[in-house]
Amino acid sequence: METNEQLKMALLHETEKAMLKVIEQLQTLGEGDLQTLEQSVLTACLSLGRTVMEQVLNHAGEQAERPARRDGECGHRQRLVGMRPKQLHTLMGKVTIGRAYYQCLVEAEEQSTECSHGQAPFDQVWGPFSGRTSPGVQKLLGKLVARMTLAEAVETFSSLLPLPMSERQALNLIQPVGEALREQEDEQVQALFEQAAHTETHPSEQSSDLGLPIRRLYIETDGVTARMRRGSVPMEEAEAKGKADVYREIKVGAVFEGIPGRERSELAPGVFLDEPGPIKYIARRMSAEAFGRFLYALAQRCGLDRALEVVLLGDGGMGPAGFDGWLRTTSPMRCILSISTMPENMSGKWRMPFTDQPREKGPPGPNKPMNCSLMARLRSLSR
Repeated sequence: METNEQLKMALLHETEKAMLKVIEQLQTLGEGDLQTLEQSVLTACLSLGRTVMEQVLNHAGEQAERPARRDGECGHRQRLVGMRPKQLHTLMGKVTIGRAYYQCLVEAEEQSTECSHGQAPFDQVWGPFSGRTSPGVQKLLGKLVARMTLAEAVETFSSLLPLPMSERQALNLIQPVGEALREQEDEQVQALFEQAAHTETHPSEQSSDLGLPIRRLYIETDGVTARMRRGSVPMEEAEAKGKADVYREIKVGAVFEGIPGRERSELAPGVFLDEPGPIKYIARRMSAEAFGRFLYALAQRCGLDRALEVVLLGDGGMGPAGFDGWLRTTSPMRCILSISTMPENMSGKWRMPFTDQPREKGPPGPNKPMNCSLMARLRSLSR
């Protein structure tokens, strides 16, 4: 992008105005008032950034070619309507851009579903803008929402930047990100199970370096019931007749490496309790059997094949085809413990450490592993 002398002079003038304003504020600044000084400098920098972005983008819009007629992406001829403003949310705040706007030259009955009836070529060159937000805003808000609730993310975002944001705006903004991640996960799971369907392993896969071994890998799954808006999900007959919101279970999985932490006791030197390493999550609204495929794929990406020991944690709600399926997909020699907290699903859920002993059938008895307490079993992991 080339800048002419007029733009350079305008940017220098705006920078000089911002610096003079900061110098004026210094006259009233009390000695040792670091907080006010920091806030004044930050406000001046953000204000100058908004002005610079506005000047540069408007200059680009004015310098762009503006033919009276053009061929639109929809295939129709378009005519120049004029310069129309567009407000863009950036990390520096809101900026307003003027750009050329074109409209299709077609009759109402000729308009197709692919025709947007109007287009600004500037938006495609500098964007495409999604929800009137810049890539920087999308990236920062996406990182915050991934680690916090919507309310916490919006509060943190608004406290850092001069850009008001509602929870609804944040949800609409990150929805395309979630859809892209879902498609990526679907492709990874499909590729993994297509590879597993082959009866023979390619020589290059046999000789590939899996990396350093993982001492202990934890795989956890649970579910939470969430309220859904009517019409957003398929409803049963009884739900369709009612007026209340509907509820569906969201299944969540987590995979993390157990890292030795503090010592368990002074009486047992050299024995450490596991601390969770970086945690990877997967969440889907689907059946337990289908969700198991996604959780398995996540565990593979986290190094399931490199794990010397595997611990499965669940509430038993996944059922025989779900949670028990995990026991069948994991090698008995490495699945040292499987914990289920639902009483009706407790029997047969234990595997003896480092053995291929079959699971016990029937209710727990005096000679069966389930006679041990949960705490005793957890303690055995740290030995």
